Amino acid sequence: MASRAAFGHTRRMEQPVVHRRTSLRKYRKRLVTLLVVCSVLCLAIGLMIAFAAMLRMEHERGPFLRLGMYFLGGGGALLGLYGVLFAVPDFLSDRRSGTSSRRRAVARAYQRPAKASPPPGPRRGESGGILVVVLVLLGLVAAAATHAIVTSRADLRLARARADQGLLRLAALDSARAALQQLADDPDLELDHLNEPWATARESTDPAGITRLVRITDAQRAFDLNNLAVDPTGDAMSPRDVLTSVMMQGGQMRPGTAIEALRDWLDADDSGPWESRHYLEQDPPARIANRLLYGWSELYQVHAWTPDLLAPSPYRRPGAPFEHNLGEALTLIPAPRTRVIPVNLNTATPSTLHGLFGFGREGLVERILARRADTPYRTTAFLAELLGPPSYAALAPYLDVRSEFFLVQSSAFRDGRMARLDLVARRTRDGRVSAVQAIF
Repeated sequence: MASRAAFGHTRRMEQPVVHRRTSLRKYRKRLVTLLVVCSVLCLAIGLMIAFAAMLRMEHERGPFLRLGMYFLGGGGALLGLYGVLFAVPDFLSDRRSGTSSRRRAVARAYQRPAKASPPPGPRRGESGGILVVVLVLLGLVAAAATHAIVTSRADLRLARARADQGLLRLAALDSARAALQQLADDPDLELDHLNEPWATARESTDPAGITRLVRITDAQRAFDLNNLAVDPTGDAMSPRDVLTSVMMQGGQMRPGTAIEALRDWLDADDSGPWESRHYLEQDPPARIANRLLYGWSELYQVHAWTPDLLAPSPYRRPGAPFEHNLGEALTLIPAPRTRVIPVNLNTATPSTLHGLFGFGREGLVERILARRADTPYRTTAFLAELLGPPSYAALAPYLDVRSEFFLVQSSAFRDGRMARLDLVARRTRDGRVSAVQAIF
């Protein structure tokens, strides 16, 4: 009885030890599986990121390649940890074990029967947690890979669009440079007219498939609104009176308010009915510029100046008094000046000429338009006889036969994309050309 009791006590002592060993083997197996799965996933993510890096621009590959190397290094480190902690010790232990040696000898001597396949389904407590972890990691890897591929493609399309837009801008800039060179190469700098080579629009397609369109327009074909910033001298008409005549020929019978508001916007002082006090009371409030106008959008901030004021009307009769297109008679040249910028008699629009010479001189305008088409004018002195010395002296500062300022419009097109450059160029009497304003 005593021996049986001792044997039972020994069995009870061995059962917890065996149970602990079994639990340790289970946890060890789970840890090994987790290490292997994590290392394989890290290696797969690193390879995917490295592949995605090949689809990006050259200057963006560095960060992606570094991130891919981090994942590859992490996967390699986990595999090395598995080998050091589990694979190598198990291999050495298996080689040194006597039981293992006897098992290998029996295996060499006899043919071992095929092992029966285990019943389907995971064992309780062994495979369930590992399967969940593996599925979650596989989902994360799939989501990360999909996000990387979609992001890479979107970034690639954006990079290509930016590259194409930059190439179009470069083409537009190159065409504008060629146009400036054409202005500088003008053989007759004392005369500018509409029959010169620069006055013809040019369209071409380069070897890259980019269609280029460049057009040079005489900026002095119309009356410059920034002339209001210049004070009149001598017997010359004031810019205000000239603009009044131009606007009345355009159908604006009471232009006084618009002209005074524009003068207050251009002058440097703060005295006048349309100065800062008026604009600060608007909704939203604004401050007056007290300088030259730089563009048409700025003009429309001035009181009484709206886009409808310069819009062409389909009901106007061409050549009829007070029904001329005001938009064709006015321009903006954003260049400082100490005197008014004149209108080129050889390139001026009919509306501009009618506005300058005023009512009752329609025949003179038609004569000028007919003659300059065949023979451009080299001087404005002939107007002294037609207008009379006093009238000619009043208009002489506003008339010329050459131009100093030009508008260059350069566009580039390809595959539905476009880049446009609007440039104001200035050419001095010695042929030097410079850019006054350039806007993409």
